[in-house]
Amino acid sequence: MLDPGRLRFLTTNYGTLQGLKQIPLGLLAMLVVQWAGVQHGPATDLTVPVIGLLVAPVLYSVIDRYYRRLFGHVRLSRAARLHEGLGWAVAGLLALAGFWADATLKWPVSGLGLCVAVATGADYLRMGWLSGGNWRAYPSPLFTIGALVVTSLVSKGWILGIEWWRPFGLTNPLYATVWLIGLLGILQGVWSHMYLTEQLSPEAGSPHGHAA
Repeated sequence: MLDPGRLRFLTTNYGTLQGLKQIPLGLLAMLVVQWAGVQHGPATDLTVPVIGLLVAPVLYSVIDRYYRRLFGHVRLSRAARLHEGLGWAVAGLLALAGFWADATLKWPVSGLGLCVAVATGADYLRMGWLSGGNWRAYPSPLFTIGALVVTSLVSKGWILGIEWWRPFGLTNPLYATVWLIGLLGILQGVWSHMYLTEQLSPEAGSPHGHAA
């Protein structure tokens, strides 16, 4: 049996902990920037991004059914749904602001990387706040935040000027940041999935029917 605090953490953050859902989204981001990096002038063949946009939602839906079949579903309270929705909205706005800054301003750091790091940190705090402070048992977002901050500071020349993205076939720091966000999303998603399955295996019981 799970203790009440751990059960509350799992049910409150059940959607976030379904980490395999991040894999198709991360792969899509990485695929699109790799494709964009080899374009010369206006793109005329959109086959690669179109296929990615068609396949990613299908994979996401398949993974969602997998989690429902394996663990059931969780009915979040209205307040929890509101906080989660607001969190995603703010994160999206921050990401758009960072992307715009990188695309139009000559900053010595990656605005997109730093904005996504801030959004990840805010969501990490939200997870812990809604579940009574049990976020200390789930440290993987801290790795994502650290990686984004470090690469955001070095990739544009403010510190060291290391063009770490060149060996991966990426053509500029903005594409590199998007690619890295996709990769880190995949890695954190795998960690989240492993954490969820370890803490809430089918033998231990499903969260189905619980309200957070």
